[in-house]
Amino acid sequence: MVKLQKRWIAALLAIAALVAISCGGSATATPPPTATPAPSPAPSPTPGAESLAALEADEIQGYIDAVAPAFQAALLERQAIDQELAAPGPQAQSRDVATWLVRVTDMRLRLVDAVKAVEPPASLASDHDDFVSATYAWVALGDELVERIAEAGVQFNVAADLAGDPDLGITAANQLSITSSGACARIEELAAANGIDADLACDAIFE
Repeated sequence: MVKLQKRWIAALLAIAALVAISCGGSATATPPPTATPAPSPAPSPTPGAESLAALEADEIQGYIDAVAPAFQAALLERQAIDQELAAPGPQAQSRDVATWLVRVTDMRLRLVDAVKAVEPPASLASDHDDFVSATYAWVALGDELVERIAEAGVQFNVAADLAGDPDLGITAANQLSITSSGACARIEELAAANGIDADLACDAIFE
């Protein structure tokens, strides 16, 4: 009987120990590690942005390469004209004015024909169109003035008929030259902004 009691006591003590260990373990057990969220990836640049910029620069370079020879030829011709002929002034003879106009008109016509034949990239389209439109208008004005001088002969008065006419005179011609030169300069500026050297001699050709 005593042995049986001892066995029961031992069993109870063992059960109590297991319970104590179980409770204690649950109270002090280290919680499983919490997974650290992965950092959000940095936003990537717009897909293709660099490729589009490179493509635009290539298109601008192609345009400049195509039109530059025509501008260079026009510059050389303008320098030759300036060496051979005096620019028209109020005291100029009508035949001298006509000779100057024919030379400059032909030079600008060859230039604008060559430029018009080149398809501009979208970024240059507006300035390209402005240049072509204004230069053709100047050429038409030059042709009309040559015709007027030929018809009037010695009766053509440079000061009154050329310098003073608001539509066919120096003022109108200068305004068209300013428009052509300005469009040309903007093409140079956009090329330079894309790292492209584009010296088209705009002012020298259209002064």
